[in-house]
Amino acid sequence: MRATIFALATLVSVEGAGAATVLASVHGNDLHPHCTIEDPTCLAYVTGVADALEMVAPHLTNICRPSTSTMAQVFDITMSWLADNPAERHRPAAALIGLALAEAWTCHQ
Repeated sequence: MRATIFALATLVSVEGAGAATVLASVHGNDLHPHCTIEDPTCLAYVTGVADALEMVAPHLTNICRPSTSTMAQVFDITMSWLADNPAERHRPAAALIGLALAEAWTCHQ
């Protein structure tokens, strides 16, 4: 658990106040192969990112995860999105997880 928190804390490094550059440690191309073989580190990573997004949603994201959702659903949504969008896997994995969850559970006002 401590390693997951550390990985999330160091995942994104932003340069400058208006930051156009985002450096990510894990990209979709890194995450996807680990998830397809059911590597436990993949589930831990996806869970950590989803929990971190939950902490800022809906203030900074357009994700309204249902209170009845499960981590299995979060994982399935992420895996389905990665499988359906191979051209996007070069992007930071945390951003891709966010996109997948926002598409699945968009906030409606």
